[in-house]
Amino acid sequence: MRHAIAVVLSALAAGCASAPQSGVDAEAAQAHLESGRAAAEHGRHAEAVDSFSRAIRAHPEMAEAYYQRGCSYVRLRLGQEMEGTSRAVEDKALRDFDSALRLNPAHGRAYFNRAMVHASQSRFRAAAEDLLNACQHDGRNPEAHLQLARVYEEKFEDRGLAAL
Repeated sequence: MRHAIAVVLSALAAGCASAPQSGVDAEAAQAHLESGRAAAEHGRHAEAVDSFSRAIRAHPEMAEAYYQRGCSYVRLRLGQEMEGTSRAVEDKALRDFDSALRLNPAHGRAYFNRAMVHASQSRFRAAAEDLLNACQHDGRNPEAHLQLARVYEEKFEDRGLAAL
């Protein structure tokens, strides 16, 4: 019996080994990610979205690329470079934050940014839930705590004391 369990466990371990995924080019994805970050840093968010999209195509499981592209969509929404409706761009950002969190459920900044989009759409319960997760996974970010207190204080009558 022990031998059978050992065989099953060793087969599982072999299947879970970090074998490269087919169609993944991690090196190219990292280069595109860095290119996108540089473009975003200089305010070229449409270019950044394109670079992050190339990173995702090269490595579909790269949570950071989804997160960064979501942030660039938010910046496009806030700036003048936007194509399409505000809601459509916000929805793209939400989908990217969702993908980043699916791939990395402990991504505190993705929770925070998704919460801010939810709040801008008056979805305060979803925003509060994401802010709680942001506080849990990125506890040193004082902005998450501040925004959560504001949501509680301004949007939920019964949570005023929790805001304190």
